[in-house]
Amino acid sequence: MKPITIITGFLGSGKTTLLNQLLNQNHGRKIAVIENEFGEKNIDYEFVLHEKEKIFQMTNGCICCNVREDLVKTLKEISSFQDKFDSVVIETTGLADPSPVLHTLKQDPEVQAGYFIDSILTLVDAKNFFIQWDRSPEVKKQVMAANIIILNKIDLVTDDECEKIQKFLISVNPDTELIKSKHGQLNFDKIFLRKLFQFKSEDNFLFKKINLANSIHQSEISSKLFEFKGSLNPQFFGLWIDLLFYQCSEDLYRMKGILHFENEPNKVFFQCIHDYIELTLGEPWGEVERINQIVAIGKSLDFNLIETGFKNCISK
Repeated sequence: MKPITIITGFLGSGKTTLLNQLLNQNHGRKIAVIENEFGEKNIDYEFVLHEKEKIFQMTNGCICCNVREDLVKTLKEISSFQDKFDSVVIETTGLADPSPVLHTLKQDPEVQAGYFIDSILTLVDAKNFFIQWDRSPEVKKQVMAANIIILNKIDLVTDDECEKIQKFLISVNPDTELIKSKHGQLNFDKIFLRKLFQFKSEDNFLFKKINLANSIHQSEISSKLFEFKGSLNPQFFGLWIDLLFYQCSEDLYRMKGILHFENEPNKVFFQCIHDYIELTLGEPWGEVERINQIVAIGKSLDFNLIETGFKNCISK
């Protein structure tokens, strides 16, 4: 299976600059880059492999193409290059919410069998971040979805301003890894092939970080940890999640958790990004106390409503 890195970020955050310098590094990796607006970008290419389809090969063997009809078809088309690339990068538009890309990748069995999400990478413009955060709901969605946040253009702000942005970003998304950058200059290994999208056992520490984050930031974004003993009824849980999305889909940015379902001896890792849901079977519970834990992060959420619904999923 080929790993997919989703790169997002608001207009002017430096996505194309980052891609240009990564594509021209001598990192020894072959990357397939899919862009939504290839014709309007300034990706440097050496020669055309298939001019009709607009597939370009770089000097280091990486390839670039634009989304011609839909993402699924594009992924299937470039699969013929499987012996020539190690990973896929999908760059979203500056106004895009990453969750539709995740939905698209899960809809087609052939794509799902051939690819997996490695990480979601969000670029942030240090110079204009707080203005963009206040004015654009897309920025909030991009930041909350990120496994890695690249705080770009730090040369355009003071050290104090940079530190303020860092603290804010970590407080609203404690689950992210934050990397500072000037002009999108980063080494390949820092951001690719990291497998950060997958829920790991050590993510238990996230729940302690969330409690700390609640006391740090003051914004319209808030988070809360819910913990309950007992086994979950899978049907009740599915109905509750559907109802929760219906009631607050615009304001619920992210959820993540470790669940104990009835008649299931293994942990079930749960995460959702806006209305995208993923359940992954983990290791056996063993002798560890079976506690259901969910973190909810969003804007002006009714945590009492979430807590009541979650409790009602526990088998009596």
